[in-house]
Amino acid sequence: MNFNVRLKQYQNRIQSVLKTQLPYAKNNLLHEAIRYSVLNGGKRLRPILVYLTGETFNTSLDALDTPAFAIELIHCYSLIHDDLPSMDNDDMRRGKPTCHKKFNEAIAVLAGDALQALAFQKLSQANPLFNTSQQCKMQFTLARANLEMVEGQTIDITTNTDITPDQLLGMYQKKTGALFEASIALGAIAANCQDETIFNQLINFATCLGVAFQIQDDVFDHASETVSTYTQLVGLKTAQEKIDELFEQATQFLTNMQLCVSPLAELTRYITARKH
Repeated sequence: MNFNVRLKQYQNRIQSVLKTQLPYAKNNLLHEAIRYSVLNGGKRLRPILVYLTGETFNTSLDALDTPAFAIELIHCYSLIHDDLPSMDNDDMRRGKPTCHKKFNEAIAVLAGDALQALAFQKLSQANPLFNTSQQCKMQFTLARANLEMVEGQTIDITTNTDITPDQLLGMYQKKTGALFEASIALGAIAANCQDETIFNQLINFATCLGVAFQIQDDVFDHASETVSTYTQLVGLKTAQEKIDELFEQATQFLTNMQLCVSPLAELTRYITARKH
């Protein structure tokens, strides 16, 4: 099957899961804000990472729906909060007004808070597809990634323009890489991967992929940058060289695991070639 077709199938699947499982009550402003923010498009890359990792281990899609749902809720909550006036102060997200502009700042804060709660509620619910150990590991993995992401955002809003390229990459690892790592880890845990070496190599792969993805975004947004980014610090040429280096490292981790023809390898090539 064409990889683009497979990606679309996973995007459609997680969209259906989100529509079905997100709360909805008539005349409930919080639910309206949640659904507005989560269902407003997006690449769904993090749940796709969950699905592709599970596919690598021949795991059922039904087992992967739960962690895919949870990781996307955490990502969406982070976007709602990042857009707030006290953070990045963005008015638009994916071509539409951000949550705090559509509703108000208080509702946006609460919608983000609720999405965090819903993510962990989903992972902690009784599920015959997982044993207790798997559920505990998934909850811990998501909590740790959530904390790292918040630490990265803290660095972002408190660091002055004197930040070094290496410090910026460290921030990217937390802000973007942490959820990439969690997505891969959740897929492997759902697949009940017991090989610690393979698990750690998968995390290393995810780290490289996440940081490369963030630098790519810097390259795409270079003309409109108003804050310190990797391309501003090192220039477009060096930034592209770093992207190539990280993708090469990511591919090597897959090769080490004999997964060079896996769905994750196809995704790496897909992200490498993306233009936006």
